[in-house]
Amino acid sequence: MLQPATPPGRDTSNASPAPASPPTGTVQTAPLGAPPASGGLLGNLVVMAPIAIMVVVLFYMSRVDRKKRAKLESQLKKGDRVVTRSGLIGSLQTLGERTVRVDIAPGVTVTMLKTAIEGLDGGDTVSTAKPADAKDNAKDAGKDDKADDKPSADSKKKK
Repeated sequence: MLQPATPPGRDTSNASPAPASPPTGTVQTAPLGAPPASGGLLGNLVVMAPIAIMVVVLFYMSRVDRKKRAKLESQLKKGDRVVTRSGLIGSLQTLGERTVRVDIAPGVTVTMLKTAIEGLDGGDTVSTAKPADAKDNAKDAGKDDKADDKPSADSKKKK
């Protein structure tokens, strides 16, 4: 009742006429009993199966990592030598709920997160065995050379 006959800002005098009828042409329909165009349930399973497998594997791997991290953090105690993710090696001075203080050099102590500790330091694995002396090798080689220089019993008989 209170609204104007034409909406404001619209001019109906230049309006295009409505189409008379839908375009004519052949309309293709699927025959009865044909499979749906989307591939159906089997098509969806083929696409979703690899994604589901990856999600399960990632969940399992993160669970294993969480268990290892919890075991490591429960084993830490004051005085342990630890290796950090950045490669620093030091001894634990204090253990907090979330942070630790690590002595990395005499008089140098840093505070870091517990999660920054990669593991316990196993010590140096460099072999401490002495390499063979060059003199020993030369002596052995010299003995073989001298043995070759001596005439054998057969060569004496020939002379």
